[in-house]
Amino acid sequence: MFYNIYITYIVLLVFQPGIFWKDLSPYRLVLVFAIANIFLFILYLLQQRKVKLNDSIGKCLFIFVIIRFISNIRVWLIYSWNSIYESTTVLLIYFITVCYIDKISKAKTMILAFILPGIFIGSYGIYDYYQWKIHFPDSILRTGAYGMYANANDLTHLMILIFPFVFKEFESRKNIILKSILLISMGVIFYSSYLAVSRGGLLGLSIVVTLSVISSKSIKKGKKTILIFVILSLAMVFIIPRMLQRAEYQDHRSLTDISDRSIQGRRDVWWAARQVIKQHPILGIGDNQFSEYFPRDAHNVYYVVATEKGLPGFFVFLLMIFYCFKALLKARSLKDARKSSEEYHILMLAQATGISLIGFLWHGLFANKEKELVFYMCIALCSVVSRLVDKALEKRKEVEA
Repeated sequence: MFYNIYITYIVLLVFQPGIFWKDLSPYRLVLVFAIANIFLFILYLLQQRKVKLNDSIGKCLFIFVIIRFISNIRVWLIYSWNSIYESTTVLLIYFITVCYIDKISKAKTMILAFILPGIFIGSYGIYDYYQWKIHFPDSILRTGAYGMYANANDLTHLMILIFPFVFKEFESRKNIILKSILLISMGVIFYSSYLAVSRGGLLGLSIVVTLSVISSKSIKKGKKTILIFVILSLAMVFIIPRMLQRAEYQDHRSLTDISDRSIQGRRDVWWAARQVIKQHPILGIGDNQFSEYFPRDAHNVYYVVATEKGLPGFFVFLLMIFYCFKALLKARSLKDARKSSEEYHILMLAQATGISLIGFLWHGLFANKEKELVFYMCIALCSVVSRLVDKALEKRKEVEA
């Protein structure tokens, strides 16, 4: 029962029901499930069951949250609630995921818990685009969704993160109906990203799609080459012209013109971020304080972390990413796994999580998504993969003995 409460919590975090039902208020329903999770998590620990919470990823995440807390002291009275809420959410996602996901079947349930609302958000972005087109047919639009994903860059970022999981589910499933649904879901991801016209996002999506195909175990080498050629050709035909259309949003200037407001704006804001880091290298300036120094978002996850948490926080953030990939690389020992076996599904999970993180790191060069919830779910899944691989290898040894 507890795991069902947790899965519902994940769905609500991504779906954001308060946006549609104002009477619930934006976070009230989510908070009820969060409190239930905290209470049951404490009960779980009091049962004195063996739980491995001391892996390197968890340590880095915990230290990162502590650094975040310290950096917010100077603005505590203003941002205390947001900081407590966001930090609690991140820690809940990680530690409960690590505690309770001890089987690949549970991991797949968690993946569905953020894939399904993610696909809904992508579909909403398509719907919103055509609603605007009906009322303003001559306008040039970039679609977004709602809530955390109202911005076009944020919508595309979510699509980048969930695509590898949808693709690997498609690859590992046999049911024709389910495969058809997953294929349609990939279409939603592509089309909503196309309508969002995020240049970094479209390139990021191309990267995760290509990596997903290259890492596939069910597509033969020759077919992979053909498929990658088709992907790159489609990118040339559709994505590059779509990216060039961004000039129409910039007073008809060329994409490569340095006076492009988007490009120039990022150049200016990154220069400002470097000055902030020089002024506050240790403690940083605290969450959401960059606007006090420059009237624009930093549009770069690395600059955001370094300015808000200082260089110590930036170092811990990168160290956490390093340990995540180190944990995922353990799954290479299962590369000879038989298709449809439990080991095969663990390998698929590792590949999807790794590609999703690569997509996050790439698009993070152009978008500020340090507080992206699905990113922290991927962080938690890295620890889960490490543990599942260890169990699978132990089973192998028992069978061989």
